[in-house]
Amino acid sequence: LSAVRCRPMPARPRPTLTDPAAWGAAWEGRDARKAPELAWYSTSSLLAELGERSRCRDTRRKLVFFDFDHTLTVMHLFKSLACLGCGQEPAALSERGQVKKLFSLGSAWIQAAFGGVQRIAKVRTLLQRISSEHDLVVLTRGYVGVVRKCLGDLGLLGFFREVHGHIGETYGVTPYDMKAREQGAATPGMQQCLGAEGAGNWVSKVEIVAMYCKVGRLPASQVIYVDDDSEEVEQMKTLATTITVPQEGRQEYGFGRDQAKQLLALLNIEVEEFISKHESWAAAASSAGRPTGDDSSCRTAQRCGWTSRRNEERP
Repeated sequence: LSAVRCRPMPARPRPTLTDPAAWGAAWEGRDARKAPELAWYSTSSLLAELGERSRCRDTRRKLVFFDFDHTLTVMHLFKSLACLGCGQEPAALSERGQVKKLFSLGSAWIQAAFGGVQRIAKVRTLLQRISSEHDLVVLTRGYVGVVRKCLGDLGLLGFFREVHGHIGETYGVTPYDMKAREQGAATPGMQQCLGAEGAGNWVSKVEIVAMYCKVGRLPASQVIYVDDDSEEVEQMKTLATTITVPQEGRQEYGFGRDQAKQLLALLNIEVEEFISKHESWAAAASSAGRPTGDDSSCRTAQRCGWTSRRNEERP
């Protein structure tokens, strides 16, 4: 990337998460070939584009980062697929294993994980509106392949410029994962879901957002970060304007109407006009049901609006 390939910097201690702004400064000019831990940025076409765009200082186009589990989704897909306190056996911990399991569970299961047909239609309308004027990125501690498979099946992937997450076997393997590894690309459509080599070479979400800010010369007012994890949100406050999705102590999961209104306001989109225009956003009540085999901590209630009722604390 021309914006960051200037000259190699000498090795230095990695900045701590208490000083997130230091990430961009410490890594400015690092070459991915000489710094393997930075190879993730070589997979981002948007990062290269931001470097070029920074020269004209366009402040109208903003950068919006979305978390995945319990933000875009209403259930925690990684935990459900890994059977960590919930979910349907067999357990899958690797990227290939979890994607293979999604192929087996089918589109109806994925729809239920996102809250059903009606919520998905509302999310699609919102993403379509804001992606026409701004850049959207998924940033997850889960797997790139899981995000691509789910969003692709639901017709939402095209609204996002990049998907950043882990790849491979970051969290270990189970017998199911080992079988999926042996089968390789035997499952049609598997390979195009998986993340590129090097894409998972990152430690924290903060470092990714900081690099985008540094290369694009973006102030916090031009970056928006949406997540259900209060700790992640707190760490981002020096880099971005943040939106917190309700979690513990609330009666709902996932990005909802209140967060949509916040986001529209931050993007200078007339909230009431948008809501009234799309009040019938779509569609008939979901007939997808709920993911089979999940215990109550991962079940998705039927929806009539943005949010899903929940039975117990966040898993």
